[in-house]
Amino acid sequence: MKAVSWKVAWIGMALAIGMASQAGASASTSPVDQQQAADAQVAKIGDPARYLANQREKVAAAKSGKNGKISSHDIRRLEAAEREIERLVSGRNNLNDLNSAERVTVYNAQETIAGITSGEDRTRMVCKRRQLAGTRLHTTECLTKEQSDARAAAAKEATRSTQNPSCVPGETSSCN
Repeated sequence: MKAVSWKVAWIGMALAIGMASQAGASASTSPVDQQQAADAQVAKIGDPARYLANQREKVAAAKSGKNGKISSHDIRRLEAAEREIERLVSGRNNLNDLNSAERVTVYNAQETIAGITSGEDRTRMVCKRRQLAGTRLHTTECLTKEQSDARAAAAKEATRSTQNPSCVPGETSSCN
């Protein structure tokens, strides 16, 4: 009897995780469109030196409190995003030679800075490169921070509910 219960629990967990991973997927666009959005955003950067100076000004203004008070956690995130942009952009005359992963990194760092400085961090886009299961292909998935958090919460709840099934009378556990 216990072997059957475990099989049912594993099947239920697999279904729940599958459904949770699909939650929010309809809100995102196709991987090609997402990569094109990151590419277009990076292509808008004409002069890398001027772009770096602009990002430094935004971060400095945010840290000084010009846009309102921000937490020490957000200051660390701003500094990390600024370092990522600096690492990828400094010393380049043209950003067209960035590979797709680097363009996504620049895009994410730029969105982090924009989200924190504008006070709308929940609506910033976050893109991740993921390897498709069973293949060597990678895809870029872009969701807002809010959608990403909702997907993570749904997956966590689905896992919790399948790992802690409701009490079944007659089993060795007591029902309360």
